[in-house]
Amino acid sequence: MAGLTNWEEIPWERVNEKISRKVLMGDHMMIIMYKMAAGTVWPEERHLAEQWEYLLKGRLEMNIKGEKHVILPGNSFFVESNVPHFGHIVEEMTSIVVFSPPRKELMEKGKGFAPYATEKTASGS
Repeated sequence: MAGLTNWEEIPWERVNEKISRKVLMGDHMMIIMYKMAAGTVWPEERHLAEQWEYLLKGRLEMNIKGEKHVILPGNSFFVESNVPHFGHIVEEMTSIVVFSPPRKELMEKGKGFAPYATEKTASGS
């Protein structure tokens, strides 16, 4: 998938009642634009892929390696491979997430969000 991408032309895919996404995937990288409703919980998970996320809109509270971070528009964060992380969407948000290598499991039917989630949740994050 080489060339120019117009994000406006990519339709939003509904993952669940609180999460929508637009996905671009190559051989070595995956980019997802997420929209998440306020109150969405990002359950604790860890995955092989490195993750970089840039917040376009909203407010997000993330816990990475046991450290709490408040993410505001214009901020970004990085999660290393196999590092536990979880969060809570405080205000409706839009973000761009880059995974390398691609998390192909996110595209499998029924696994659209946080398929490696544990029993922990973001409560108290």
